[in-house]
Amino acid sequence: MIFPLRCERKGKLDWLEYNMKRSLGMKSDTIQEQELGTKEVICTMKALMYYDKRIPELKHILTKYAGS
Repeated sequence: MIFPLRCERKGKLDWLEYNMKRSLGMKSDTIQEQELGTKEVICTMKALMYYDKRIPELKHILTKYAGS
């Protein structure tokens, strides 16, 4: 069950990297693209922090039901 969470986090990390480059102007041609990249970096960081906080809870649930 943790595998999908890891895949989701990997996808989020790739998205974060892309948007960091976009925010810095490395992958964008306009100010609007840079601003969008910055907004996406903030949103993605919030999502990653949410997943990070849920890991102990998910591990507990998996451990509890894995023995059943």
